[in-house]
Order: sequence, then C-alpha cells, then structure tokens
Amino acid sequence: MDTIVFLEDSNAVAFHSFRLDLPHCPRGFMAGHWGVNEDGMGVFRGKWMNESGMIVGYLKGHYGQRENGENVFFGKWISANGNFEGFVRGFFQPILDDSNGEANHLTFGGYFYGGILNAEKMLIGLMGGRFANPEDGERGFFQGRWKIGCPNEAIADGMRDDRL
Repeated sequence: MDTIVFLEDSNAVAFHSFRLDLPHCPRGFMAGHWGVNEDGMGVFRGKWMNESGMIVGYLKGHYGQRENGENVFFGKWISANGNFEGFVRGFFQPILDDSNGEANHLTFGGYFYGGILNAEKMLIGLMGGRFANPEDGERGFFQGRWKIGCPNEAIADGMRDDRL
C-alpha cells in the first residue's frame, strides 16, 4: 500500500506498507528532502530505514533533466556508521498540471523509480516512491520503499526498466 490521505486542514497522513513473503528480501523505507540547492540544482537527501522504521543509513544525490529530456536522479547510500553501501540511480516523472498539460514538478510533485547498485555498479535492488516540491523549494520531500536481493521483482506496477 502506498497512500497519502489529505485532510481538510491541509495536513496529510501517509501510509506505506508491504507484504512479508518467504523467502524474505531485505527491504524498508526511505524519506527526506527533495528540493533545490542555492545554485538551483535539484538535490535530495534523506534517511534509509529498515522494515521496522529504524534508521540504518542515509542517502543523498542530485536530480535533473538530461539533454534528451529524460528526468533522472543519481546518488549514494551510506550506512548509519558512514560506510559506503551503494549507488542509487533512476528516473522521476512529474505529475502533469491538468490546467495546461505541462509538467510542473515544483508544485505537484511526482513519482520516482530506480535501481540500487553495489560498488561495482551491478544492480542489486530496486527503489521507488513519490516526491513533492512546493514552489519555495524548501519544504519539498520524498518518501518511498526499497528492497535488495530480489531485483527481478517490481516494487510497484511499472517499476521494471532495462535502463537501470
């Protein structure tokens, strides 16, 4: 389940869950800031949590658009001790503004999906979730799920991508 319920007072509550299956793959959650730095570059940084919600590491990186128009992100994941654990890279898709049909990720947010890679840049897992980035860029956030050891399974519908 991946649901956000918006309340009348402009607050929101997010619910994220997954089914535990055997054989069990390591999996968990991630959440943090998705915004722009002082140079206008897209950045993200956040916490890497296990399936119980305990912080077991951190991730940080950049996002933007390639010359061909592809929306991409890349970064790294480190343990809570500061040891390098792997790379993250993938794609994000802004939600379209229905009023003009243009992508407006600064207001509406969107979705991201990607791969988790080891130091040799071999795919070892998958990640995905959603982001929101208000116009001021300071209160933007992302939240999502990750899993390692079962990269042939999708985290959510549409999560498979041969470019990872």
